[in-house]
Amino acid sequence: MSASIQSEDIEIPVSREDDLDSAYGDEYSSSTASISESIREFRKLANRTYQNYKSLDYCDFADQFPSAEVIGTDLSDTMPSFVPPNCRFEIDDAELEWTFKPESFDYVHLRYMLGTMADWPKLYGQAMKALKPGGYIEHFELSVVFECDDGTLSEDSPLVRWAPTQKEAAQRMGKPFGIYETVKRDIIAAGFEDVQEHKFKLPVGPWSSDKKMKEIGLWNLFFFLKDIEGFTLYLMCKFMGWTHTEVQVWVAQITAALKDSRTHVYYKATVVYGRKPLSATE
Repeated sequence: MSASIQSEDIEIPVSREDDLDSAYGDEYSSSTASISESIREFRKLANRTYQNYKSLDYCDFADQFPSAEVIGTDLSDTMPSFVPPNCRFEIDDAELEWTFKPESFDYVHLRYMLGTMADWPKLYGQAMKALKPGGYIEHFELSVVFECDDGTLSEDSPLVRWAPTQKEAAQRMGKPFGIYETVKRDIIAAGFEDVQEHKFKLPVGPWSSDKKMKEIGLWNLFFFLKDIEGFTLYLMCKFMGWTHTEVQVWVAQITAALKDSRTHVYYKATVVYGRKPLSATE
């Protein structure tokens, strides 16, 4: 079955070509190198370099809707070199009180927010306040749990242990990682109506026989390998009491597991959207 996105109820088709070797070979090494070369925008945060790919979503949206004013916000400067005239970026903390005028937005989009918020009901409440009656909120979020449908992920794999460890650290930080399970519930509780949720699977590694899913898996593998240390270092050292060396060993084990082509892992993602009631008042 070929599809652009796999529902959480559908198994991702598996290619058996890579199972002959224990790790992805030169073909995919060169592919990830090409991906790396194609990403031109970078940003610095805590002495680490991060790709600026997230900003492209807002630029694309602005291009598709030239009559709209598109505002992207983040904690750091994510503005690319060139943006459409109807798009701008602001450094802002969404946890603080929003300074946007009430009922000034038609659409609020949130994505990749796990581990950033201590009070999700407050965030959704502020989105409700900022939206015009009839406006929409949409939240795209990821699960941090690596899963597998064909039994190739062993129970003693570091990939199985990674999620509970990260979730515990995030809980100690006061900004939980488990929002994948609660997005719909909290958006409904904030007063949005006609709330819809769509869950699907995203492979990690180019192990699928489906061309599109193979490409998605390659990108996911690339970003995990690039970001896993930075993603793990702060939480483990500050909230779990690990040393830098212990984190490096842990990351090396996770990296090796991700590169094992015989293991067909994925994580789940969810898209939840809802509408502010037309009769909503401040």
